[in-house]
Amino acid sequence: MQVRAYNFWASLLENRNFPPIEALHPDELADFGPHGVLLDFSRDPADPELAFLGRALRVECALEQAIGRISEVPGRSLLSRLTDHYLQIIAN
Repeated sequence: MQVRAYNFWASLLENRNFPPIEALHPDELADFGPHGVLLDFSRDPADPELAFLGRALRVECALEQAIGRISEVPGRSLLSRLTDHYLQIIAN
C-alpha cells in the first residue's frame, strides 16, 4: 500500500517538489484514503492544517469533533505517531 501511495504521489509531481494540494483527493482513494492523513503546509508550516483525515484514523483517535491543525492531534494516538515526525518525513 505504501508503494502505491508513493507512486500516486509521484505521478502528480510534474517537476515540482510537492504536488498541488488541489490535485489530491484522498477521499476518492478507497484502498488507502480511510487510513490516510493529508497535511497542508501552505499557510503555516510550523502547524500545518489537516486537509483530510481518513475515517479509520478518526475512529482510532476516538475523534467526535473535527480537528483542523496538527497541534490539535490527540497525544498517544496512531495519528500522533504519524504527525509527530512530519518534519523528518519532509526532510527525507
